[in-house]
Amino acid sequence: VLQEKGIHIWDGNASREYLDSVGLAHREEGDLGPVYGFQWRHFGAEFDQLIDVIDKIKNNPDDRRIILSAWNPQISRRWLFLLAPFYVENGELSCQMYQRSADMGLGVPFDIASYSLLTYMIAQVC
Repeated sequence: VLQEKGIHIWDGNASREYLDSVGLAHREEGDLGPVYGFQWRHFGAEFDQLIDVIDKIKNNPDDRRIILSAWNPQISRRWLFLLAPFYVENGELSCQMYQRSADMGLGVPFDIASYSLLTYMIAQVC
């Protein structure tokens, strides 16, 4: 779907060669499997972490458990992003994103922009 929309940042992780090399030969080329957004919305059960984060920010902004996690040890591809705790201080929403590693040339700038945008979007609905 991303490639169809002209988004090619994940092409290297969705190539036939890469999928075969990490034991994902059953996936079609271009299929990244259950990636970040899926993990946020359906993490191992009928539980929507994103709605939970938004609900806690709206109704209990002092909660220290406002956390979005994408880590799933049951998937073959170990994603770089682990978790993002959110906190509200003086009426402003902040997010600190943790990841296990990053590509400094592409990954870090992309992740900073992505999680800044996510934080901004959540703040707009809260």
